[in-house]
Amino acid sequence: MFCYCQSVVSVIRQENDRRNRMYLLLLSAASCKRRKKKQQQQQSFYLSTTSLKTNMAGGIGQWYWNAAPNPFGKDQPAQWIAYSSNDNKTIEDSFIKNATKVELENHCIYFHERMQVHKQDFNRQRPIKREEKK
Repeated sequence: MFCYCQSVVSVIRQENDRRNRMYLLLLSAASCKRRKKKQQQQQSFYLSTTSLKTNMAGGIGQWYWNAAPNPFGKDQPAQWIAYSSNDNKTIEDSFIKNATKVELENHCIYFHERMQVHKQDFNRQRPIKREEKK
Protein backbone atom coordinates (compact mmCIF):
# COMPACT_ATOMS: atom_id res chain seq x y z
CA MET A 1 0.00 0.00 0.00
CA PHE A 2 2.84 2.36 0.79
CA CYS A 3 4.35 1.83 -2.66
CA TYR A 4 0.97 2.37 -4.25
CA CYS A 5 0.53 5.70 -2.42
CA GLN A 6 4.00 6.78 -3.41
CA SER A 7 3.32 5.98 -7.04
CA VAL A 8 -0.01 7.81 -6.93
CA VAL A 9 1.67 10.80 -5.33
CA SER A 10 4.40 10.59 -7.94
CA VAL A 11 1.83 10.48 -10.77
CA ILE A 12 -0.04 13.43 -9.25
CA ARG A 13 3.19 15.40 -8.97
CA GLN A 14 4.08 14.58 -12.56
CA GLU A 15 0.60 15.60 -13.67
CA ASN A 16 0.85 18.84 -11.70
CA ASP A 17 4.28 19.50 -13.16
CA ARG A 18 2.90 18.86 -16.65
CA ARG A 19 -0.03 21.20 -15.99
CA ASN A 20 2.30 23.84 -14.60
CA ARG A 21 4.53 23.55 -17.66
CA MET A 22 1.49 23.86 -19.93
CA TYR A 23 0.25 26.84 -17.94
CA LEU A 24 3.66 28.47 -18.19
CA LEU A 25 3.75 27.79 -21.92
CA LEU A 26 0.32 29.38 -22.32
CA LEU A 27 1.40 32.38 -20.26
CA SER A 28 4.58 32.64 -22.28
CA ALA A 29 2.64 32.50 -25.56
CA ALA A 30 0.21 35.18 -24.37
CA SER A 31 3.09 37.31 -23.16
CA CYS A 32 4.84 36.84 -26.49
CA LYS A 33 1.68 37.94 -28.36
CA ARG A 34 1.37 41.02 -26.16
CA ARG A 35 5.06 41.79 -26.66
CA LYS A 36 4.75 41.43 -30.45
CA LYS A 37 1.65 43.64 -30.49
CA LYS A 38 3.44 46.28 -28.42
CA GLN A 39 6.47 46.11 -30.73
CA GLN A 40 4.19 46.55 -33.75
CA GLN A 41 2.52 49.55 -32.12
CA GLN A 42 5.89 51.06 -31.25
CA GLN A 43 7.15 50.40 -34.76
CA SER A 44 4.10 52.02 -36.36
CA PHE A 45 4.45 55.00 -33.99
CA TYR A 46 8.15 55.21 -34.87
CA LEU A 47 7.38 55.07 -38.59
CA SER A 48 4.69 57.75 -38.36
CA THR A 49 6.91 59.94 -36.18
CA THR A 50 9.87 59.41 -38.49
CA SER A 51 7.82 60.28 -41.56
CA LEU A 52 6.50 63.37 -39.78
CA LYS A 53 10.03 64.45 -38.86
CA THR A 54 11.26 63.64 -42.37
CA ASN A 55 8.49 65.75 -43.85
CA MET A 56 9.10 68.54 -41.38
CA ALA A 57 12.90 68.35 -41.52
CA GLY A 58 13.27 68.28 -45.28
CA GLY A 59 15.09 71.59 -45.26
CA ILE A 60 16.14 74.23 -42.81
CA GLY A 61 13.26 75.21 -40.56
CA GLN A 62 12.22 78.50 -39.05
CA TRP A 63 10.59 78.19 -35.63
CA TYR A 64 7.85 80.50 -34.36
CA TRP A 65 6.01 81.05 -31.08
CA ASN A 66 2.47 82.36 -30.71
CA ALA A 67 2.59 85.85 -29.15
CA ALA A 68 -1.19 86.38 -28.96
CA PRO A 69 -2.47 87.62 -25.57
CA ASN A 70 -4.46 84.39 -25.25
CA PRO A 71 -2.48 81.90 -27.38
CA PHE A 72 -5.04 79.12 -26.88
CA GLY A 73 -8.12 81.26 -27.54
CA LYS A 74 -10.18 80.58 -30.64
CA ASP A 75 -11.53 84.14 -30.80
CA GLN A 76 -8.18 85.76 -31.72
CA PRO A 77 -5.87 85.06 -34.64
CA ALA A 78 -2.43 83.69 -33.85
CA GLN A 79 0.47 86.15 -33.84
CA TRP A 80 3.49 84.08 -34.86
CA ILE A 81 6.86 85.59 -33.92
CA ALA A 82 10.08 84.05 -35.25
CA TYR A 83 12.75 82.96 -32.79
CA SER A 84 16.11 84.74 -32.96
CA SER A 85 18.65 83.19 -35.32
CA ASN A 86 20.68 81.73 -32.41
CA ASP A 87 17.61 80.25 -30.71
CA ASN A 88 16.32 78.99 -34.05
CA LYS A 89 19.60 77.20 -34.76
CA THR A 90 19.56 75.61 -31.29
CA ILE A 91 15.94 74.48 -31.72
CA GLU A 92 16.48 73.18 -35.26
CA ASP A 93 19.63 71.24 -34.34
CA SER A 94 17.85 69.55 -31.44
CA PHE A 95 14.81 68.81 -33.59
CA ILE A 96 16.91 67.15 -36.30
CA LYS A 97 18.66 65.04 -33.64
CA ASN A 98 15.22 63.76 -32.54
CA ALA A 99 15.48 65.32 -29.09
CA THR A 100 12.28 65.44 -27.05
CA LYS A 101 13.03 68.92 -25.72
CA VAL A 102 15.55 71.73 -25.91
CA GLU A 103 16.38 74.36 -23.31
CA LEU A 104 16.75 78.00 -24.23
CA GLU A 105 17.67 80.83 -21.87
CA ASN A 106 14.22 81.27 -20.28
CA HIS A 107 12.14 78.56 -21.92
CA CYS A 108 12.03 74.87 -22.72
CA ILE A 109 10.70 73.70 -26.06
CA TYR A 110 8.85 70.36 -26.06
CA PHE A 111 8.71 69.04 -29.61
CA HIS A 112 6.08 66.32 -29.20
CA GLU A 113 3.67 68.74 -27.54
CA ARG A 114 4.74 71.61 -29.84
CA MET A 115 4.88 73.82 -26.78
CA GLN A 116 7.15 76.48 -25.30
CA VAL A 117 7.17 76.45 -21.48
CA HIS A 118 8.71 79.09 -19.23
CA LYS A 119 11.40 77.61 -16.96
CA GLN A 120 10.27 79.49 -13.84
CA ASP A 121 6.50 79.15 -14.32
CA PHE A 122 5.18 75.97 -15.92
CA ASN A 123 1.77 77.63 -16.40
CA ARG A 124 3.25 80.08 -18.90
CA GLN A 125 2.98 78.04 -22.09
CA ARG A 126 2.67 78.95 -25.74
CA PRO A 127 2.28 76.93 -28.92
CA ILE A 128 5.17 76.75 -31.36
CA LYS A 129 5.36 75.84 -35.03
CA ARG A 130 7.98 75.12 -37.66
CA GLU A 131 8.01 76.26 -41.26
CA GLU A 132 10.55 75.44 -43.92
CA LYS A 133 12.73 78.32 -45.05
CA LYS A 134 12.56 78.91 -48.76
